[in-house]
Amino acid sequence: MRYAMSVCRQDHVPDGIKFTGPCIITGKEQSVVVSNDELIAYKAGAIIQRAMSRLSPEEREFLISGISAEGWKKLCDTEF
Repeated sequence: MRYAMSVCRQDHVPDGIKFTGPCIITGKEQSVVVSNDELIAYKAGAIIQRAMSRLSPEEREFLISGISAEGWKKLCDTEF
């Protein structure tokens, strides 16, 4: 969640935080909502796949690296 915590705007929403920022490849704004429980689990040491299992792999990747699914496709000409 390095990208989300350091670059994204963080807006409080009911029961969580919405992280919004640009994809570092496409420049298009992306948003991902993470629940308070997911953040607590992640900050307590759970790996992101376990702490935020309801999120798609693409959403989790955006939180980690700042690259959206569209960005990966453009970068690698492939999908997750």
